[in-house]
Amino acid sequence: MKYQLTHIYAIIVALCLMMASCSDSYNAGTSVLQDDEMVVVGCDTFKLTSDILAAKYLVSAPDSLLLGECDNMFGTIDADIITQLACPEGFSYPQNAVFDSAVLYMYYRSYFGDGMAPLGIKVYQLDKATFDYQQSYGSNIDINDYCSLNDSTVVVEHEHIITAADYLDSLELSSTTSTTTTTVTPCVKIKLNDTFLKRFTSKRSYSTQEDFNQFFKGLFISNSFGSSTILYISSINMGVYYHFSYPKNGKDTTVNDMKAYYANSEVRQINRVTYPRSNITQLSTLKDSVNFISSPANVYTKIDIPIMGMSDSIISLVGRRRPYINQAQLKVDVLNNVINYEYIRDAWALPADNMLLIKQSALEQFFKDKELPSDTCAILSSLLYDTDSLGVSHYYYSYDLSALLTNQLRQSTKDTTLTMLLVPVVTETTTSQTSSYSSSTTTTLVGIHQQQTISATIIRSAQSKANPMNIEVVYSGF
Repeated sequence: MKYQLTHIYAIIVALCLMMASCSDSYNAGTSVLQDDEMVVVGCDTFKLTSDILAAKYLVSAPDSLLLGECDNMFGTIDADIITQLACPEGFSYPQNAVFDSAVLYMYYRSYFGDGMAPLGIKVYQLDKATFDYQQSYGSNIDINDYCSLNDSTVVVEHEHIITAADYLDSLELSSTTSTTTTTVTPCVKIKLNDTFLKRFTSKRSYSTQEDFNQFFKGLFISNSFGSSTILYISSINMGVYYHFSYPKNGKDTTVNDMKAYYANSEVRQINRVTYPRSNITQLSTLKDSVNFISSPANVYTKIDIPIMGMSDSIISLVGRRRPYINQAQLKVDVLNNVINYEYIRDAWALPADNMLLIKQSALEQFFKDKELPSDTCAILSSLLYDTDSLGVSHYYYSYDLSALLTNQLRQSTKDTTLTMLLVPVVTETTTSQTSSYSSSTTTTLVGIHQQQTISATIIRSAQSKANPMNIEVVYSGF
């Protein structure tokens, strides 16, 4: 007990001396006790470097499928959808069914860009390959591996042209005439051609999803016209309309019916997102004091931590003791509300609600394996804010890197720098009651994936002359 108390007293003395003499300069450590059995504590501020990075792709697990094309400060985003449809296993059409039409329905809650600009949509049937349920797919998927993109695979008679705002306006007007509140989701309806209808209904029953996928591989829904609007598609389904007759009371009775095929969680939907790289270099040299982050999978910010220099500085103080990072806080200042660039539209200058700080080396595997944030690989922060004495709100993300840096320092081999990426993400949570005797609830993070909807985040860079991004580290050796 005496031995343990000695260490407790040593820690208290060490922390008191640290607070009195800790310096903000780089490589400024404070030695408290020289005895090998005692604790040593130090405090350093380590300088970082940051830059923007063009993302290769995102692992497709979209929170909202994008469809359309739109110009913005990061270039032109062009988004298409490739989707399978779920098989109604065990269903069979009546023997005397006569098929009338097939209609594709796409529901969207909102749009980005100019809602009055025309948007053209074209639909193809996949004829080469379909998706493997066990494989992850990226937003840079090559459609030519799945569809011939010729006239024989087109399943609409004519290019379907819409204006997104007209749909929303008409729904808003219709809902105001009712005395009850009704939630109505706008829907794009596209009639598929008779050639497709005949081909699709040549098989009248389906045994398994796998058999259905081989018979009907899926649809490619493409933006074919317009560069000003992107729809946020929330759900997709296809309805096959038919009628049949049966005898009733000595007379033939006709029944009109419809069978729906859904693009649901049982099948795969992939958002193909393309964008040029030409703007990346321009953004890099635009202003040294800021970095940019955008979604979907367009631009990230990479942060280089001088892990070797950090290790040398800490080891020089703790010696043969086991290094431990007590505190390492990284604050990323968001400047959307204070930076004013002429070419940034207000709609674009919206930061991401959640930002993941992740090792660059772990990025691809993290999202493919559907991992959750861990202190030694990826750290999640929501968009935070505080208010100054003038009542002005300042937004930021905050990360505790103490566990991650401790783990890195204890590795047998170390790189010169540790590269981290800031990636906009969407989280999935569940809520459960704490106990049967309490009304309080607990929220649990169950999923995380790269943000698919459009966002733009402007942050203060590590090279900024005023309040640059850096890490203040409190460390000790035992």
